[in-house]
Amino acid sequence: LRVGSPSSAPSVPSPVLTFITVKSGKNLRVRDLLGRTSDPYVKLFLRRAGKEQPEQRTRVIFNSLNPVWDQQLFFACCPDDVLCVECWDSDSPDKDELIGRAEVLLSEACLTPLTSLDLCVTLDSDGGDLYLVLERP
Repeated sequence: LRVGSPSSAPSVPSPVLTFITVKSGKNLRVRDLLGRTSDPYVKLFLRRAGKEQPEQRTRVIFNSLNPVWDQQLFFACCPDDVLCVECWDSDSPDKDELIGRAEVLLSEACLTPLTSLDLCVTLDSDGGDLYLVLERP
């Protein structure tokens, strides 16, 4: 018996390039009460083994509760990662307000190479819905 041999080490899956397109939002929560609208943007980040990975975000769409971003971001994803989705209302530096958040377990997305998956993600706190596309090239 050899302690620490490669055969006794648990195998850790290698990250796989995954494109995530933030398509649009629908019926987002009003955060700008004067104008009865919001200036939404989306933050995406992965949680891997309990640790948050660097975030990426879409551009801001001004004065819309039904924004269309159609913006592609890419991540190096592992099967056990959790995709964290947050939608924010842009107001001014350090004063953005959360519209809602959700999580997607990538192990349940069952993505294989050359596949695409359309997702409707419902945000908590009656924040509305976000439409995403996950793709593995």
